[in-house]
Amino acid sequence: MLRFEVTSKQAGETEGSIRLAFKGQLTFNFVPQFNREINNWLLRGVQYFDLDFREITYLDSPGLGAVVTASDACRAMGGSARILNPRRLIRHLFKSAHMERNLQFVDSAEGDAIISSQAIQAN
Repeated sequence: MLRFEVTSKQAGETEGSIRLAFKGQLTFNFVPQFNREINNWLLRGVQYFDLDFREITYLDSPGLGAVVTASDACRAMGGSARILNPRRLIRHLFKSAHMERNLQFVDSAEGDAIISSQAIQAN
């Protein structure tokens, strides 16, 4: 059974920032849910997104397009989006589609450090 889940957490002390952790498969079926989540936060004034892809197991073309569109929307609002901890295959998909250069990727060690510092600041 296909699943897609999102959890959110304020990203440290930076006003207007959020960390969204995704789990499952970001496919055509779940792009509307992904878009709603991003748009809801943008409407609340969030401009800086840390998109934790550690538990994204699969990404298809519509999912890839949704991530790029979300990143563009963040930039249009004066912010940015970072993809934290993508699996090697997910990162390769962005690279193969020549979209990697338009996005900021933070791999495991640095991504874990960002998540840890956000957890410490939240306490």
